[in-house]
Amino acid sequence: MSDAAPSSATGGQSPTSLWPLLTAVFLAVCFWGWIFGIDWWNFWWKMTIAGVCLSALSLWVNRGELRREFRFSAHDILLGLLSAVFLYLIFYLGGIVLRTISPVSGDYIGAVYNTKAALPTWAITLLLIIIIAPAEEIFWRGLVQKYFIRATCPNVGLVFGAAIYALVHLWAGNPVLVLAAFVCGLVWGWQYRQNGSLVGVILSHAIWDVAVFIVIPLA
Repeated sequence: MSDAAPSSATGGQSPTSLWPLLTAVFLAVCFWGWIFGIDWWNFWWKMTIAGVCLSALSLWVNRGELRREFRFSAHDILLGLLSAVFLYLIFYLGGIVLRTISPVSGDYIGAVYNTKAALPTWAITLLLIIIIAPAEEIFWRGLVQKYFIRATCPNVGLVFGAAIYALVHLWAGNPVLVLAAFVCGLVWGWQYRQNGSLVGVILSHAIWDVAVFIVIPLA
């Protein structure tokens, strides 16, 4: 890990304004409300548009730090692969536990896959890998979490970032999805905080998305 990593991941410099964070959270609430709360148009295209808009905002806000945020090493790639496998195992075992404790959880897990019929499998796979997973990490970790950390401290900012990521999923009305988002937010947030690079978390997010939705579904 390079010496520059802690500065990027923990916010070694303080933001001059909280407006990027407040704007980001407001837009995320609006976009996720549109995606999950309004039953109109194709889910995956809405996710794509939201991802493009929010990641563009993040890239613009962080335009002076992009080289640092997108540097990577073999360590980042390995950590991304391992965290994707770790998350899949957590969700596989968590699904078993939730179904045992509360059988209705199986319905909530199954509901996550209702959107698979909205597009062909190959199209969903491409959107997840090329746009949605990268865009979410560029926005949620690269902007929201980073600015929460700069406004508070590394541990508090990590939890706040994961909490907001989870809370916007309340629009879906699916408590299992909210819990899943919080767990993912903590893992990817910790990974980003460790090395300050978005490459590893983007890789992890993309692999996990495809594994969970396409290759080895949990329902």
